Amino acid sequence: MSYFSTELNSDKPANKRKFITHKQVASRFGVSERTVRRSLRDQRVRKILGAVRCGGWLRVPDTGQPTWYIREQLARIGKWREVPPSTRYAREMGMRNRQRERETRILRLALDLDRKKRKRRLTKKTRYEIEELPKVARIVAANYRCSVFDVPKFYERFLTARNNREKQRNAAAIKWLKRHGLWTSANPNYCEWLKRQGFYASAKALINSGEDYTQYQDGNDETRKMFFGKGSGHFEAVIGYQGADGRSHNFLLPNRFIEEGKSLIGTVVERHIIHLSAVKTKAQLSRQVRLFKELWPSKSLLRKTTRNLEQAWRVMELRGALRILRRKGTAECGEKLRGITYRNPRAKELGKIGMCLRHFRHLYPGEIFARARVGLGDLLPVRIRTGSQVRKDDAEGVQFASQRANDEKDYERRNDQLRDTSESAKIAKRDLQLTQQNNASLAEPMFEFLVNELSRGGLSKKWAKEHAADYGLDLDKIDAEVSRRKSATKAS
Repeated sequence: MSYFSTELNSDKPANKRKFITHKQVASRFGVSERTVRRSLRDQRVRKILGAVRCGGWLRVPDTGQPTWYIREQLARIGKWREVPPSTRYAREMGMRNRQRERETRILRLALDLDRKKRKRRLTKKTRYEIEELPKVARIVAANYRCSVFDVPKFYERFLTARNNREKQRNAAAIKWLKRHGLWTSANPNYCEWLKRQGFYASAKALINSGEDYTQYQDGNDETRKMFFGKGSGHFEAVIGYQGADGRSHNFLLPNRFIEEGKSLIGTVVERHIIHLSAVKTKAQLSRQVRLFKELWPSKSLLRKTTRNLEQAWRVMELRGALRILRRKGTAECGEKLRGITYRNPRAKELGKIGMCLRHFRHLYPGEIFARARVGLGDLLPVRIRTGSQVRKDDAEGVQFASQRANDEKDYERRNDQLRDTSESAKIAKRDLQLTQQNNASLAEPMFEFLVNELSRGGLSKKWAKEHAADYGLDLDKIDAEVSRRKSATKAS
């Protein structure tokens, strides 16, 4: 039989308890409602909260225990730990997500290209809107867990939800002001008398005047004033002030009064800080959405910017891999390069190095090789072998392939000449000394690289064994260091 009863006037203790919803539990402890539902699957959390089952639902009673006490018990088992303000702010602003940051960077570059393409002169207001658009897009993407490129679909919903939240926040403050007779005033003489003193008797008159401001420091450490827009304000309500006349007054202190460092002389019963945000109408929201979509770059421009950034990243990645092979004196072929390159920035963040040869040839075609080799120079006289498939219809790829064949022929011809001369032994000895010097200087960085990659599973032992011998490294020492770090990680 269920612990709960549907009968009226039941004597069961459960029917006499006061239960709270999952949403109320989430707001009380500062977590999401989904976190509450998932955590209730744990028997330890149910015991701490005193949750009981009603049919297929888990209900949480209001036990009357302090929130801080329950939070401490949950923190002991690693649940619902208090999030620091910096982390909460970063989540709300859409920060600390590398994929979102990359998409925001693409959007910022696309906006710059769009402005140059249209060749239009920007006003201060338009320039400010363009600078703020990537930040707003990042916030919307974080709130709706979508890509930055899909933000226009959710922007109107985001503005409506934010406007409704501002209405709810203002409602409590307006209710308090009305209860103390500070929202509107029916006595114009009293209002004029207070205004001459620098005070206000009506909050509605204060937020619609546009005269109040706040001070801030700019980049040159100069104090500037920022005026509040109509419908918004930050001020202080004074209740029960008794001045020289001996009468009790209720009035409002503008923010500029506080910024100037002035103080009241007299007795005050209560001082209450009020903040009112501007609430927009439907027409204003529609206009803001329309302007946002007008500034948003086209899909083709976003695709083009994404493609250009991906190619630039691959060129830099391949250039670094080519530099490693040239320092080692290894042939520059696809079979060698595929093991020390990454597919994309996401794979590099996760430490997933390497790919199959077919995928490497698809991501790094001949034109990428040609761009990556620019500016590298010849660190060592090595044989150039790319091993990449070049499309016949690609003129740059065909040119690069012919250049590669000519370089190989020159290298073979040079080797034949060296064999026939008496200086061949000296040149070979000099090349060997250069290779040993380069490998000796890179031994310590290569040791750290192999240990880090093997610790997180980014490299195979076969690959590490082949390259450790080139630098004179002992594979047993590398294995011992990897084991030591893994055991230290488990212990921590």
